Amino acid sequence: MKLYFSVLFLLVSSFGYAGNIDDALSFYAKRGEGIVDVQNGTLVSGVFQSSKPEKAKLVSNANKAFVGFEEALNNKKTASDADLAKALDGIGRSAYFLGVLAGDLSSNKKKEDYFKRCRSSASNHLLNAKVVTVAQSVRLICTAYWFKTMKVNSPFKALIQLPKLKSVFNDFIANDLKVRDQQLKIDLKYLGGGVERTVAGIFSNKTAASFNGKLKDRKVAFVNAINQVENALARGVLSNSLLPALAKHSGLDYYGNHRVHADLYVQLSKEGDRLAGQILTHYDDQDDYDSIEEKAEELIEEYVEEITDRLESTSNPVPSDMIVDAVLERRLIQGLKESL
Repeated sequence: MKLYFSVLFLLVSSFGYAGNIDDALSFYAKRGEGIVDVQNGTLVSGVFQSSKPEKAKLVSNANKAFVGFEEALNNKKTASDADLAKALDGIGRSAYFLGVLAGDLSSNKKKEDYFKRCRSSASNHLLNAKVVTVAQSVRLICTAYWFKTMKVNSPFKALIQLPKLKSVFNDFIANDLKVRDQQLKIDLKYLGGGVERTVAGIFSNKTAASFNGKLKDRKVAFVNAINQVENALARGVLSNSLLPALAKHSGLDYYGNHRVHADLYVQLSKEGDRLAGQILTHYDDQDDYDSIEEKAEELIEEYVEEITDRLESTSNPVPSDMIVDAVLERRLIQGLKESL
């Protein structure tokens, strides 16, 4: 009798886990409801001017997805590798949606909490070779955004937590500033070069100079950052049997790559004419642009136009499951102009 109930308990637990995954995936698929008009590839009018209670409702699906993926990961004893991969991928995507793409709908404290919990969940699965690409990548991405949001909320707290970011940085980045993908046994095609896109953002931040002395040279920092995100843009589709749905997405489908690429040039516009000139010369752009601002503005306009064209295209459309993300990335890219 005891054996019967033990088996029954395991079966219920297993089905409960699967249910969490299925429910979380369903909520994630509805993350853009009320925010993005998927049919027309546009934002819902006035959505980011909503009241605080309305904003909370708008991100409720994404929040439920995040919680569902988190609960699933906490039940790792009953999880298959495929379920773990989906949950890790899902919690990373949900955190990115809540904290970046639709970040203006949540408070900075909530965003910090999402990234902290995402980081923690991913860190628990680094030793599973079957899901190591997803676990390591999500850990890096959520750690970087956790620190970024924490720095806004409490600079002193961020200073105390800086060693944790440095530790993750050193796990991923060799002394020559190359990504340790072979040592970590990760596939850089995951999330269209998601690791490289994140590393680019870290390299350009002056905080990273304390992680690797080479980054004290701002030209070195920006050249390596630009190279990283250009690598991400060139990434092909991921071939991973645990995440077959991603086998149709390349680096060109993840418009976070385009946003980071344009943003690096926006950041350069604030670094002074000498460094800006060095970067233009390094990439043989000095004859095409009178200033780094001109280069940044052209990239912004080019990427906004590209997203708009693909949202309207029938021959080369944005993948249907990425329309929400593309519309929101376009908004963020457009917003970069305000910083020029």
